[in-house]
Amino acid sequence: MTKAKKASEDEEVVLNFLKARNRPFSVQNIVDSLQKAGIKKAAAERSLASLVEKKLVTKKEYGKAKIFIAAQGLIDIPSQEEVNELDEEIKKLQEQLSSVSGQVDELSKNANTLRSELTLEEAKERVAQLNEATEQKEEKLRSLGDGSTLMSKEDKQKLELSYYQARSLWKKYRRIVTDITDAIGEASGKKRSELFEELAIESDEAANVKLSDFPEIANPAKRQKRSPVSIQKRAKV
Repeated sequence: MTKAKKASEDEEVVLNFLKARNRPFSVQNIVDSLQKAGIKKAAAERSLASLVEKKLVTKKEYGKAKIFIAAQGLIDIPSQEEVNELDEEIKKLQEQLSSVSGQVDELSKNANTLRSELTLEEAKERVAQLNEATEQKEEKLRSLGDGSTLMSKEDKQKLELSYYQARSLWKKYRRIVTDITDAIGEASGKKRSELFEELAIESDEAANVKLSDFPEIANPAKRQKRSPVSIQKRAKV
């Protein structure tokens, strides 16, 4: 390729670039933008000088800075009718883009749903686990409904006695602590809550429990001592 032909091709590349962008560029801007086209700085400067001489490019100087822009006579300026048509086309394309974006979002949701669903093998394994759990629960229900004794009378009495004793002690010690702290508070002028905090006493409220939430029952020990014979005698009287 001759130097003249190469220079002509470089000029064409630079001119097409400036016409397509239609805004001011410095030499370095043009070189950076046309690296892939193989335009070096020296070639860009020669091309610009030639294009300015041919009045295809306008040069503006601001001190040491030189700015180049394609001659505006080379730029095809659309008529108002063409502008309106372009605006209408842009509007249609925006509507299509919005519609396609909505479809993409819907497809993405469907894809995420499908990815979260079980595979056939996983579903079979899950069904087997559920069947096994169901059989275990049904067996437990059968044992509850066939009249089997789940707790002996003695165990029930022991449990009731432990509950009665624990609740009674709770009630007793709560009253003792309350009486003592109230007496100290009356003498010191401090509130019960302040004394509880100083003495590291955890109140029912702090523990988020209430004595009233635990129903009071009769003393099981006394119930056990009452024999059927004594009950019959009392009934006759």
